[in-house]
Amino acid sequence: MTVHSAMNPRCDSGRGGSGSIACSSLATTMGSSGSTGKIVAGAAIRSGGDGILGYSRLTAPTQSPIPQPASHWKGVLLVFSCTVLGALAQLLIKKGTLTIGPDLMSIVTNVWLIVGYSIYGVNTLLMVLALKDGEMSMLYPIIALTYVWTTLLSYTVLGEPSNAYKNIGIATIVIGVAVMGLGGKK
Repeated sequence: MTVHSAMNPRCDSGRGGSGSIACSSLATTMGSSGSTGKIVAGAAIRSGGDGILGYSRLTAPTQSPIPQPASHWKGVLLVFSCTVLGALAQLLIKKGTLTIGPDLMSIVTNVWLIVGYSIYGVNTLLMVLALKDGEMSMLYPIIALTYVWTTLLSYTVLGEPSNAYKNIGIATIVIGVAVMGLGGKK
């Protein structure tokens, strides 16, 4: 079978059988038996002397998405900002728990809690955006930095005591995130 066409996009043979092919919106085909075909409304219609023998469905060319380096760093920066927002939200929630009373209204009307949980909501939306184009195995270890920021904020803002075990834990998390980040570049 010969295809006469000015263009040559990718094609998809559907129910037309082994002899039908369609490669352009302006293609005319000629089979070995002298049958001709035309492209009509997105389908290649193959005809013989008596009538239609079959047709093939046309599809648009497909391209594999190529990951963009900018979108990679966008995801990393979004997740990193989520770690800071998550730590801030935890700090505000902790401050809110220090002022609540035994009744439900003191919880529902607590400004610190409302703002803290609102930041968690923003954090969740940013995570969706980050994970949309990012590599999950690369982005999720970064979330562990939330523990680092939360611990540092608890030292500085809440005045909680520091000790060697907490500091070794922070260093281990930072080293672990760095190692996972290096492994994600390959």
